[in-house]
Amino acid sequence: MHIMKYDVFISYSRRDSVIVREFVKHIIDAGYSVWMDIDGIESGDEFKDKIVSAIEESKVFLFFSSAASNASPWTVKEVNVAVALKKNIIPIKLDESVYNKSILFDLAGFDFVMCDADTDVSDVVQKLMHSLEKKIGKGDAASGNKSGHAAVKTNTPKKSGRTLKYIVVFFVLLLIVVICPVLLFLALAILGFVLLLVVICVFMFGGNQGHENIKEHIVVRSESIRQNDPMIQTLEKAVDTLLSSVSSKQGGASTEENRGEEPDTDYTYHATAHPNE
Repeated sequence: MHIMKYDVFISYSRRDSVIVREFVKHIIDAGYSVWMDIDGIESGDEFKDKIVSAIEESKVFLFFSSAASNASPWTVKEVNVAVALKKNIIPIKLDESVYNKSILFDLAGFDFVMCDADTDVSDVVQKLMHSLEKKIGKGDAASGNKSGHAAVKTNTPKKSGRTLKYIVVFFVLLLIVVICPVLLFLALAILGFVLLLVVICVFMFGGNQGHENIKEHIVVRSESIRQNDPMIQTLEKAVDTLLSSVSSKQGGASTEENRGEEPDTDYTYHATAHPNE
């Protein structure tokens, strides 16, 4: 004969944890052993096996029906497994929501205990204890626990290796997005500072020679343009002729402006003596 490990398996939605744990406390105080997942269910065959094994090794399947639990695929599957294993099922309705269609198909003929907002919880607990006694006997006698206490059996899933992988990927992306731009900015800042130092050194230690070279280049370039441009040469000759003509008519001396080269025409300067000389 197979010996059951647990008296009651608790099937519920974690959104209903507060009210469900109140019921579990009364069940344990009555001397029944309970299997209840309090850590949350993760996906994977390992956790499916644990759920099925716990249902298989429990005498009573206690289903807390609510809008949340009827919408949960996990509770729906738990009910399906309990029906397939022909377990003693006690539904407790926490609200007026209808069963999920799959659950309705399995629990259509089952009596349920109503525990909505208008119901006294103590009355519901009393009805539940009565149902448990009818199905599996009194708590101490049913569980073989002579001390009158029972511990909650929990499914504590191992941390998935994928979680650690996601954390590592997150921090790598964080380094790429945040750290790399900062390092690039620092590198550009250092490069700009070095270039600024080079420019300052050039002007401080080679400034005079550099200026003389620039001036010489400008003079040579200007002279080359003047000598090779026919229009500039023609204009210079015209200006020389005009100045010569004006100087001859006025009878005075005129000084030719220095334009960078000696003129081709010889000028004669006339001087008038002042009376006082």
